[in-house]
Amino acid sequence: MQLRHLLPALAFACSLAAAVSAQEGKFVPAPPELKKLVATLPQPQYPPALARGARPEGTVVLRMYVAENGQVAQTKVAKSSGNADLDKAALNAVKGFKFTPYAVNGKNIAWFFDYSAKYKAPAAAGQQQQQGNAPKRERPDY
Repeated sequence: MQLRHLLPALAFACSLAAAVSAQEGKFVPAPPELKKLVATLPQPQYPPALARGARPEGTVVLRMYVAENGQVAQTKVAKSSGNADLDKAALNAVKGFKFTPYAVNGKNIAWFFDYSAKYKAPAAAGQQQQQGNAPKRERPDY
């Protein structure tokens, strides 16, 4: 294949990379020590309004941008669960997240990370009652 055929594809790839980096702006990917912190973030509660209906399940991946002051500057859905209500619930669940500012060489930096909100529907009310009424087995004394 000749080089002149590759130039348009290369130009497109460069413009795409520039657009992505402009979107990320001044935010850098979370360093390894922050990724450990992100792994300990709490999972959101299943939305009660959804528990009464079809009870969808899924995982929503959110991209969260943290400013130099530790405030979440922006959050967007990076990968949908396939259910708009679950996606909305995940966005609402992380609104209160705040982080300690992260400094490198004495200067606070802005960073971003992906957060996975996993939603599993709770057992139906009838199933919980059946489980609760099951006879308890006594453990024999030896």
